Order: sequence, then C-alpha cells, then structure tokens
Amino acid sequence: MRVSDQSHLKRTSRTKTVLPVLATLFALMISTIVTSPVRAVAVDTWPQFEDGSGHRLANATGFVQVDPGFEQVIPEWFKYGIVAFDRAQLHNHSGYARDSFLVDGAIFSNGDLSIGYALRVVDRVVATGTVHISRYANVDRDVFANVVQNYGTINGPVKLLAAVKDVPRDAQNWDLTDNLGNKHRWHNDSREPGAYDGPGEIAEEPTEYSIQDGERFADSIFEPDGTPLENPDLNVVHYVAPPVLDYVAMKIEAERNENTYFTSQAQAISYLIAHKVSETVDGEEITTIRVGSMESPEFLYIDDDFDLELAREGDDDVIEGVINADAFHLEGGIYVSGTFDFRPSDAPTGADIADHYALRINALPYCYPALITYPQPCGIGCRFDRYWQPRDTPMITGNYSTARFRGGNPAGPKSALLNGVIYASGEIHMHATHDEAQAIDVNGALLAFKIHVCDYFQLRHEKAIACTRFLTPRAESARGAR
Repeated sequence: MRVSDQSHLKRTSRTKTVLPVLATLFALMISTIVTSPVRAVAVDTWPQFEDGSGHRLANATGFVQVDPGFEQVIPEWFKYGIVAFDRAQLHNHSGYARDSFLVDGAIFSNGDLSIGYALRVVDRVVATGTVHISRYANVDRDVFANVVQNYGTINGPVKLLAAVKDVPRDAQNWDLTDNLGNKHRWHNDSREPGAYDGPGEIAEEPTEYSIQDGERFADSIFEPDGTPLENPDLNVVHYVAPPVLDYVAMKIEAERNENTYFTSQAQAISYLIAHKVSETVDGEEITTIRVGSMESPEFLYIDDDFDLELAREGDDDVIEGVINADAFHLEGGIYVSGTFDFRPSDAPTGADIADHYALRINALPYCYPALITYPQPCGIGCRFDRYWQPRDTPMITGNYSTARFRGGNPAGPKSALLNGVIYASGEIHMHATHDEAQAIDVNGALLAFKIHVCDYFQLRHEKAIACTRFLTPRAESARGAR
C-alpha cells in the first residue's frame, strides 16, 4: 500500500512538471499556425505538397522548393503534354492548320490516338492501342504502340508492344507479374504486339517485343523526376491510371480570400459580373472581367455546369451565362463539377491589342490547375461533405463533365491562353477551326478521358505543372508515380 501511494505521488509530480512544458509547446504551435501565411505569394516560396505516395513534388523552374533528402517523383500523367485516359484525336478540320498547330510535349493514350491531316507532333507518342497517322502528318520522334497505321511520316523509331494494366496485390486473377511480383492484366486484350501497316514513310524498320511473365518492365519514356530518357527502349506499354481529387482542399482554397465557392452557375456569373472593369489597352477601350491578382489569386469552386459566353451586345444573363464583356482574365484556377463551355464574343473588339486573349487563366504560378471538370463524389449539385477523401473520387467514365473551348471571331482577339493543367472526366474539346487569329494556346498539359483538339491549337508542356495541387494518384494504383 505504501509503495502504491509513493508511485502515485511520483506520477503526480511528473505530471506537474510536464504540463507547463506541454502548454508552452502548444502555445508555440498555435502561434505558428496563426502567424504563418496559409498561401505563399511569391512563386519561389510556394509550400510543398505530397503526391499521395510519400514523395515531394518538384520541378525545374523554382515553383516548389524540395528538401534535398526527398526523392523527387512526378506522377506519370504530369510528364506528358497530353494524356488521354481512353482515346485522343488531333483534328485538322480546315486542312490549313499546319504550322499553326503544335503539340510540344509527349502524348500518351490508354487507347487509340489519331493524328490528323498534315499535322505535326514534335515529341514522342505512346499508346496502348492504335496510332493512326494521316496523310502528310509527321511524328518527329519515337512511336510506341500496339498497332501503328502510317499514312504520313515517322522520323523516329517505331516499336510494337503489348499493353498491361495493374491489378491489386490481393487479386485472385491476373495474367502476368513483373520482376517485383506486381500483378497485371492485359489491357484491352493486347497480349501481343500488333501490326504495322500503311504506305507512309518511316525512318527505320519497325521492331516489336513480347513481354514475358516475371520480366522487368521498361514502361516509361521518362526518369522518375520527369526528365525524358535520351533513348527509351520500352518493352511494354503500361496503362496510366487517372488522378483522383482532393475536394476538401479545393473548397478550402475557394474560401481562402474572397468566397468563390458557388452552388450554381447563376452565383458564379453574378460574381464575375461584379468584377467587370472598363480599361483602355493600346488605345482601345474594352471591358474585362478581372478576378484575382498575383498577390491574391482566386480558386473558383463551381458545383454546377458553367457556361460562359462573352457578348458585346445585350444585357448580362446569369441564367444563360452571358456577360457583356470582351475578356475574362483570371489569376488562379477553376473547378467545375459539371460541364464547362466557353464561347468568346463574336465582336472584333480587342483584335489590335498585342497578346490579347478573350479568356486568360494563369494558374501555374500558384500551383493551381487551370481548370478541372469532374463530378463530386455525390454527383453534380449535391451537398458538400467535408469528410470526402480523394479515394471517394468517382471513376472516370467519359460520360460527364466535359470542357469545351470555342474559337471566336477571326477578326477578334485570340480565343484562350491557359497556363496550367486542364483535367476533365469527360472530353476536352479545343475547337478553333477558322483562322489562326482564333488560336487556343496552352502552357501546361491536357488530361481527360477523351481529348479532341482542332486546327489552330498550340500546346507547350511545362514541367512546372509538377507542383499542381488537388490531383493525386489513386491509392491502389501501383503506377501513379513511377
């Protein structure tokens, strides 16, 4: 009994000693949380984010600073300029968009890829299905695919390969394993290399390879940090799983500065109308919707379809999404749970202003996506749940949440300049088909179930997208980051 009493007294004494220390530490933590900026203004001090697999993300342009002790691993879908999770089509409707069309970044498709008449792809192409190259079209570098149909010109090596897709480690059915014991199924039953066909020109004879059970998979044209391999020699094409979303983080960001969380298109359009400004640029009077700034970027969360049409005549219409303005310029990014549809004004206003675009979204400096169109876990127009996890992201099916960008008046300003990642669970459709003056320009990457880009379109892949927030590999995907 005496020993028990003494033990109790000792525990009480230690508690009295530790409590003030814990209180001091707790106060310091609270002080740090309160006084530390939740958002860095300068791009070179932007906070570091996890990619979902325990590695810090990095890039070569100083947007994210990474501790030297951390391995820099970039998800596979950030390494390409275009990633189609089902299929992709590069389209030349007019037949005249030759030098005006540019994809300066590698292209990946989990299915087929079609390269239209007289278009040029300057980087590598990888597809689990068929790559079809139309007449007078050019691919400057390697093509890795199951099947190649060439009616144009391929200036790099061509290799025909089987295609695989991950299955969970505890799966009871699988077709083969790699040298690490990871289980895989044949993707779309592409268990053997397909055929090369067509009268097009080719730099060297195609080769092929049949992957065997237990082999090491050489399945990426990149280093883990996103650096392109000098001479990649793939022995299999590996399905790339689409990213999932952090909905809670997006909503928190939308409520950070001005409250830009909207549950209807009408609310979002009303907000944009309130941000119209009249300005004189290069001697021309225009009306611009200006949202966000370099010091205070804005991320818009819109739980609805979002149709935005700019018009020079008539009244604003919050229901139809029509705003009497010449341009919309956003420092920040946008999430839409439904379909995004942008139509520039048919008026020629702003045509003489240098580097003027009807739509300009500058997301890269803030590690935002330029645009995400993807349903919420509960669908579109439903109650937000603060307990949603990235794993609750609906599977990508291509049925919902498309992103459409249209060309405007050829006598007007260019249609759109988008700096950052565009990700859609449905289709991304860039449709500027009449004149080079309508051009849609992207500095970043396109990720979608289906990608359809047309005529007067230019994309330049930016490695800086590696810091993009809110997108993360699905937990059960072994190949989200390689």
